[in-house]
Amino acid sequence: MLDLKTVSIIVSVEMLCFAFILLYLNSRHKYAGIDSIGIGIFSSCFAGALMTFQGIIPSIFSRVLFGVLTVASMSLINYGFRKFLNLEAGVRIHIFTAAVTFAWIYYFSEIKSDYTMRVLFISAVYLSLFIDNFRILFFNYLPEIKNVCRFTGTIFLFLAVLYAVRAFMVAYYPEMRANFVMENQPGHLYHYYLSLITIGSTFSSLFLTFLCIIFMMTFRMEAELTSKSEKLIALNGDRDRFFSIISHDLVSPFSSIPALAKMMLDHFDKMTADRVKESIESIFKSSERIYSLLCDLLTWSKASMKKVAFEPSGCDLCQIFANAVSLNGDAIKNKSITINNLLPPGFSVYCDANMISVIARNLLSNAVKFTPDGGNITIAGELAENGSLFSVKDSGKGMQPGDVSRLFKAGERVSGLGTRGERGSGIGLLIVKEFVDRHGGEISVESSPGAGATFSVLFPAKK
Repeated sequence: MLDLKTVSIIVSVEMLCFAFILLYLNSRHKYAGIDSIGIGIFSSCFAGALMTFQGIIPSIFSRVLFGVLTVASMSLINYGFRKFLNLEAGVRIHIFTAAVTFAWIYYFSEIKSDYTMRVLFISAVYLSLFIDNFRILFFNYLPEIKNVCRFTGTIFLFLAVLYAVRAFMVAYYPEMRANFVMENQPGHLYHYYLSLITIGSTFSSLFLTFLCIIFMMTFRMEAELTSKSEKLIALNGDRDRFFSIISHDLVSPFSSIPALAKMMLDHFDKMTADRVKESIESIFKSSERIYSLLCDLLTWSKASMKKVAFEPSGCDLCQIFANAVSLNGDAIKNKSITINNLLPPGFSVYCDANMISVIARNLLSNAVKFTPDGGNITIAGELAENGSLFSVKDSGKGMQPGDVSRLFKAGERVSGLGTRGERGSGIGLLIVKEFVDRHGGEISVESSPGAGATFSVLFPAKK
């Protein structure tokens, strides 16, 4: 007759290998729930080792600790499945179950020795956990490995039935109320074989759990690689379109400079002073636009490559927007725009001072650009539960819903002419998006035709 102690040791060693493989793989890829499953399998190995020493080591270890570890290991596996499949996973119920298990097993082992009560309790806990594992795997599987998940779930269901049968036999057949690991007398043969099937089924369920998780991780890694590849292709396409747009914006002012310079050289002796001044002004404006565009392009490039220093601290947002208003003073005055700065004095935001200045300057200049003569711009802010929120609202012509969704995409050209024909490249908003993302914040836009636009920025609270 095969010794159950030997079987238990062999099973424990094999499951130990499964646990180490899962924990090693997850240390490289970090999937939610896998560590819990690995630790659960590892705990079951330790519990199996304790069980084989019944009668050799104190019962507090071979019975009480063994019972708690067996329940805790299956609870961890159940919790891990839920986390991995993005299902609701509560920790408190598992902690409560482990605590009740300790109290129950300790009482019916150390205070009042009652093997039947120990088996009935652990069987009841296993029954609930295995049925839940069955439900999770059979009905909430990953589509790519539907058959593997469902087969593993069926094994857990079979194991639940097996533990229910074992509990029934121990409760109603007194001759089976013995320690099956220690006693293999003829009167206990049914219990012996049932226990042998239980150990084998437990091993099978854990082995299939191991295989199921390996398949799940493989398919998830493959899906992530495919997703990243598609995103990279889309990003490269956006970058190509973006640089095509930028090159067009650069060619136009560049081409006018040599043309004006050649015209001045060819007709300099015949040109009046006013004509010379007019040509120089045109060259200056073209050069200024090129310089501004190149500066924006360089800033965006550094920001997208995370090469801009990030040094967050407490910043007075009211003062920062006051400086931005001052920098846009000429355009604001020429359009007779009313600025309503509703930010309370000393309104502090935890952010990088240089980045928030660029954000404020770009949002305000964008609002000025699309606000008509005599319009108004409102700057507001408030402390939210999850951070600091501020917004810039203009009374311009607004945007179509489709344009709003494309504002922060590098390959899309949304920027149009301002109310006075002001031109823009759209890079300013890309810089704003990069800097907001650098802070771990969020930027949103609310706009509709004829109702202006509101740009809102949420910066997370200081951690």
